[in-house]
Amino acid sequence: MEQSAEKLRRGKLPKSCNKVLRYLLILRGSGLATAKGDNPVRRAFLRTALRGHVNDGKVNGARKLVRIMYAMMKYQEPWDPMKAAARST
Repeated sequence: MEQSAEKLRRGKLPKSCNKVLRYLLILRGSGLATAKGDNPVRRAFLRTALRGHVNDGKVNGARKLVRIMYAMMKYQEPWDPMKAAARST
């Protein structure tokens, strides 16, 4: 991860992680990104994909999904789309 002023650049996903988990997260992230309706994963995907980087958008959506799942486990709370929408705006 590199940061300069207000710009933040995340590198590639690490190759040393579990390949099956990585595959499933990207697959699920891209599924949520193409789903109808508004959700935080879709917004993360579109921010990158609209610049012409669709595969990077899928990875960005997967990263957002991981952050959501981590917060759910950390705070022992079920998924609440209204709370996620309020945080990401």
